[in-house]
Amino acid sequence: MLSHGTRSDLLRAKPGRRERRRRQLDKYNVLDQVPLNMDAARQGEFPTVLNDNTRADLEVLSTFLTGAADWLITNDATLRRRAKRCGAGEMVLSLDEALDTLHPLISLPSTLPAVDTVQGYTIPLSAPIFETLRASYPPAPGDPGFDRWWHDKVAGQHRDVIILGSSKNPEGLAVLKPEDDHPHGLPVGVLKICTFKVSDDFQGTKRGELLLKAVIDYARRNDREHLYVEVMPDAVALLGWLDDFGFKALAAANTSRGEMVLVKDLSPQPSATPLSPLEHSITYGPGSVVVERAHVVPIKAGWHHRLLPEADRQQDLFPGVDPCGNAIRKAYLCRANTGLVQPGNLLLFLRTGSGEAHITSVGVVENILRGEEPDAVVRFVGSRTVYTAAEIAEQCSHGPVLAIRFRLDRVLAEPWTAETVRSHNVMNGTAQTIARVPKEGVLWLRKQLAEWR
Repeated sequence: MLSHGTRSDLLRAKPGRRERRRRQLDKYNVLDQVPLNMDAARQGEFPTVLNDNTRADLEVLSTFLTGAADWLITNDATLRRRAKRCGAGEMVLSLDEALDTLHPLISLPSTLPAVDTVQGYTIPLSAPIFETLRASYPPAPGDPGFDRWWHDKVAGQHRDVIILGSSKNPEGLAVLKPEDDHPHGLPVGVLKICTFKVSDDFQGTKRGELLLKAVIDYARRNDREHLYVEVMPDAVALLGWLDDFGFKALAAANTSRGEMVLVKDLSPQPSATPLSPLEHSITYGPGSVVVERAHVVPIKAGWHHRLLPEADRQQDLFPGVDPCGNAIRKAYLCRANTGLVQPGNLLLFLRTGSGEAHITSVGVVENILRGEEPDAVVRFVGSRTVYTAAEIAEQCSHGPVLAIRFRLDRVLAEPWTAETVRSHNVMNGTAQTIARVPKEGVLWLRKQLAEWR
């Protein structure tokens, strides 16, 4: 649907274009005009005196806040920020995020590509992914351009490149460069992400999160405690996306091209202020958790394969073919009747129904919802779900559903058997539903997860 404010904004065009836009608008359901929400104007930090553009934006937001629609979809980054200040949160999406949200709701998730680390010289510059990269790095005085940089630095220095899919035609890639000469005043143990790109053909498919997770795994394996990336200040969508994963702008640090420097630490410094378990996970994770409370979550093998495909025990039988891709932000649905699961709690996913049960993966709870209205559950899980809308409706038809939004922290290199976790008081008996871990088990978890690398 379009709001009346969008219609007004579009029809302010010159007379010739206005008529064309009017005909285009006839294809859509345009909502009726609503009064301007002045509380939203204050919370969203709209200017005191509204011009035509800001008035149209406020009308769009006012319409959305009435509950007339499930999501507010706009590529206007300023409007998204204002809507989030009004409490809209994850209900505000860019167009790519909207596609990302709607796709899994209407079909089973597609197979994600294999992740591999290759040398830069193995990727041909004729690969389609480089077309838009070249446009992003036009030659400048003292800058020979993208192709020469790739030839001399990436290929010539044999830099590691994490790729999604085939090296001949990558679906995404990240060029990595370890640095120990204190770039931008950072400590030693730094990994620079020189290039981070997902092909335009795969926008809105969670490949960005898959690629970022692979970069963080690489950094941890190579004892790199800090990541940094240089981003142009007008790349608002990318800046917001990186902020969701703990990247923070380094004050007063800019490159000769005017780029901002964003840094992510993978563990807290000794002088750092302790954070809540959830804030810690966002800031330093994946791969770093604060263990205060935890729950064992039994999940049958079929659903486990869809939600946590990277943890499949047989994925290495066909390297390069099996999906190895988990997004970092995911959602889990069940019908457990528990009120103990809270934000920041740890989730230990116990795969059942295929031989001996094993804990394979660890997540951190972001938020929870208990509901029996399918639309409410769909809105809540948004782009994180592996369930179709029909499957969500089926689950809700049997009673209230517990929906848990969580961040995947890690897949265990060696899954813990049910016998092992029982012997350390993590689980009693055989878990049939979500079960809280006793205090003795929490102490064991702290040691095990702190030692993981």
